[in-house]
Amino acid sequence: DSTWQVADINSGSGHGFANEITVMGTRLYFEAYTISNGMELWAHETTNDSTWQVADINSGSGNGNANDIVAMGTRLYFEASDGSSGYELWAHETTNGSTWQVADINSGSGNGNANDIVAMGTRLYFEASDGSSGYELWMMEIEHSISYS
Repeated sequence: DSTWQVADINSGSGHGFANEITVMGTRLYFEAYTISNGMELWAHETTNDSTWQVADINSGSGNGNANDIVAMGTRLYFEASDGSSGYELWAHETTNGSTWQVADINSGSGNGNANDIVAMGTRLYFEASDGSSGYELWMMEIEHSISYS
């Protein structure tokens, strides 16, 4: 029984704030903070102890805030903000490293706030707001083929 620091994400005495941890295979995906990139999506590979920033969703020092991360097949789904379209539903494909906004629920700069995301079968369920009907239960059917390993 021992405990140790796995990674010094925001090196020195600054906080890395690693949270929202999700497991996919041998990797941990989470949001973490650095001074130069803000809160963004990160990964840690447990087989070789490597840690890296996966995506800079809100470029530069802005916070992308990858929240409510859920793994489904080879993809991660989460709420994030690119700094211009508000907090919306995003995805990251682990096989090719691409990251994109999946849906602009509250179009424009409004926040859709895709919270409490859960995967069930080929569907994602989450709470969100389109700006007119308040926070309600939403669903998205996933059309890509899902491979579970």
